Amino acid sequence: MHTTWGRNFHYLPYVQPSIQFRVVRRFQRLFKDIPPVVQKWYDPAFDKIITKLQKTFKFDVVIVEYVFFAKALDCFGQDVLKVIDTLDVFSNRHQRMMQQDLQPSWYSVTPREEAQELERADVVIAISEEDRQALSQLVSRKVITVGHIVPVCQPSEVLLRSGKILFVGSGNPMNVQAVQFFVNQVLPSVKLRCPAVQLLIAGTVCDLLEADGPYRKLGRVEDLQSVYADADVVINPMLFGTGLSIKSLEALGYARPLVTTSVGARGLSEAADRAFLIADTPEAFSAAVINVLTEGDLSLMLSRNASEFALQWNQQNLRALEDLLNA
Repeated sequence: MHTTWGRNFHYLPYVQPSIQFRVVRRFQRLFKDIPPVVQKWYDPAFDKIITKLQKTFKFDVVIVEYVFFAKALDCFGQDVLKVIDTLDVFSNRHQRMMQQDLQPSWYSVTPREEAQELERADVVIAISEEDRQALSQLVSRKVITVGHIVPVCQPSEVLLRSGKILFVGSGNPMNVQAVQFFVNQVLPSVKLRCPAVQLLIAGTVCDLLEADGPYRKLGRVEDLQSVYADADVVINPMLFGTGLSIKSLEALGYARPLVTTSVGARGLSEAADRAFLIADTPEAFSAAVINVLTEGDLSLMLSRNASEFALQWNQQNLRALEDLLNA
C-alpha cells in the first residue's frame, strides 16, 4: 500500500483490546450473550492522528472499512460525507456459524450494536443486495450496494483438457468445511467418470488441511492468474458464508468455468446457469463438474459468459461508487 500510495499513505499503529477482554468475549459468545462492546475494538489513539490528518488535508469524503472502526467518523464535521463500507453483516454471526456446526470465528455483534455504529455514517455501503436489504432493516441511513471489483481476463477459446479442478481459499473453518464436503462426498463420483482428474487447492486454507489428502496443495501463490488459467473447472462448494462470495466472483473474472453451491453464489445468482453452475447436493455437484470436464461446448460457453458478466459487474459497481462520490 505504501508503494502504491507513496506519501498519501498514512499508517496508524493499532493496539488490540486486552487478552482479558478477548477471552471474556469468546466465553460470552458461547452462551449467545454479546454485550454492546464493539467500540472496544477501536483504538482511541486513532482520534488524535485522524484529526491531524483532517486539518492537513481537509477531506471531502471519509470511508471507513468495517463497522468496528465506525467511531473514526466522529473525528469529522458535518461538511464531510461519512461512509461505512461494511463488507459483511456481523449481527449474530456467531449463531449462524454454530447452526452449521462451525466454531465461531472472527467478529460477531448484536443487531442493536451494529445499528448503533452504522448510524454514525451518512451512507452505508453493502457488498451485496442481500446485505443491503438486511442492513436497511437496521438503520435509518441510506444503504447502497457496491460489490467487489475483480480483474477480468479474456475467455478461453481452446479447451484445456488438463483434468485439473481448482479451489482457492483462505484459512478459515468455512473453507475447510467446503473442501471436506467436496473431497468426501463429491470427488469419488467425479473420479469414477474422470479417473485422471486432479484437485488443486491454493491459498492459506492449505495450512489447515491434512497433508495426505486426495489433492495437491499449492499454498499461497504469487500469480493467481496462471493458477486459474491452468484449471479446467473452478469449484466453490461452500456450505456457509456471509456477504458476497468473492472467490466465486474472482473465478468469473478469470473467465473460468465455475461450479458452486447456492451459498457460494451469494450476490451473484442473476448469472446462475449462464456464467456458472449451481449444485447443492453431492450428486448434483459431481454431475455438474463432470459435465464441465467432458462437454467442451458447455465449458467454452461458461468461460465466455463468465468474462462478460465480470466485466458488466465491474462497470455496474464502479458506477454506483462514482454516483456516491459525485453526489
